[in-house]
Amino acid sequence: MGGKRPFSSHSVIRRPSSFAYDASGQRVKTVEPAGKTTYFPFPNYEETVVGSSTIKRSSYMLAGQVVAFRVAGDPVTANNGLFFIYGDHLGSTSVLQKSGDTQPVAGSWARYKPYGSYRTTPTQTLTDRDFTGQRENREIGLLYYQARYYLPGVGRFISADTIVPNPANPQSYNRYTYVGNNPVNRVDPTGHLDNCAALGDLNDIQGCNNPPPPAVPQKPRPSISSGDMVIFSTATNCGCAWSEAEMVTIQESATITGTRLAETFNTIHPNWNLSASEAFLLVYGSAVEFQKMGTPCASGCWGETFLRDGRHIIEVYTDIVDSNGNNNLEGDAHWAVHELGHAFVNAVAGRGARPVGTLKLYQWAGFPNRPANSDRRDSFGFAGGRWAWQRSSSGSASEEFADMYLGWAYNQWELNDTGGLSTDGQMRANFMNNLMPIWLNMGY
Repeated sequence: MGGKRPFSSHSVIRRPSSFAYDASGQRVKTVEPAGKTTYFPFPNYEETVVGSSTIKRSSYMLAGQVVAFRVAGDPVTANNGLFFIYGDHLGSTSVLQKSGDTQPVAGSWARYKPYGSYRTTPTQTLTDRDFTGQRENREIGLLYYQARYYLPGVGRFISADTIVPNPANPQSYNRYTYVGNNPVNRVDPTGHLDNCAALGDLNDIQGCNNPPPPAVPQKPRPSISSGDMVIFSTATNCGCAWSEAEMVTIQESATITGTRLAETFNTIHPNWNLSASEAFLLVYGSAVEFQKMGTPCASGCWGETFLRDGRHIIEVYTDIVDSNGNNNLEGDAHWAVHELGHAFVNAVAGRGARPVGTLKLYQWAGFPNRPANSDRRDSFGFAGGRWAWQRSSSGSASEEFADMYLGWAYNQWELNDTGGLSTDGQMRANFMNNLMPIWLNMGY
């Protein structure tokens, strides 16, 4: 599916191409060699005429990024249909997946060097969305950034910026540079910006000056039953009991989780004004049951999460450890929040969300990926090593997501030497900050 690109990397090919622009300077037509002509009559819609065929593409946007596109009229039947775009923390196209398929589109893997040239070159021709989501003109090896063209192999625009976007920043006076020479964490959606934050960066001091994304339709406040967020039980014949300190620790984990969920819900729907307990019960459906087993885990775990008869049950074994590696349930809520992350995956699955599956796709496309049986001395983008912020040594996407849920609940990630988020920490934070609102908004 998709065919071969005419060349294997972003390199300039001296072949005749012509372009037409409207009165506002936006490209509306491209004529490439061999009689291929593409028209862009409207934003996010294009028609490509090749011989007697007219291929139509419609793109779907979310929060300023293209997340899917639909193809119709391609002579190759398999190239028609709805395709999802999975991107990295900059919005670059990393891999495609056709709706209904279980595997990515062959030849769609793309990995990028800091300034946008390829580390892994895709071969698909289904979409020209490329580095930071911009369109690649494949015949000449340039990326179209609205105001001007960019050459990723050199890391420079091919024409000077017509404005000085930020006079207070000396980097802005070199009007050929790309994002102030900081391509790892910055993007330029228009060709005029040199300090636009990457997706999910809440510390952006300038802003992207993009048209704001469409407002999320305000839904009526759902009906939520009141009650406890967690309940406690013990396994039959375990001869064990919960101490008051243990129950306080677990209740703290539910409050921390519910507070973060409420913040997210209330940002999407300000008219809801949910409390921590209301948001928690809305997501999990009812109180989460923590069941003390009184024995070690036969499979080497220290806790397991199940969905039984509509209730989330977390079985807690005697070999559980706290953030210091001590066999202790009291005073440290990290282990319980990790387990609530597993329960979250079960809770949103019924509404069509697939957090673990989405993480797997991101990992295939260059997202930080903790190796199996890690000793967790490295942070891998988490706020720390073993026990505190990495509760599992497993390399599975399920365990990695539960640890990311823990980081999201506390809003804690790996820092660099200057006190900002590291590259891997920023990628994990962006993943959770961008996708949790989408998952939470599904089904309500």
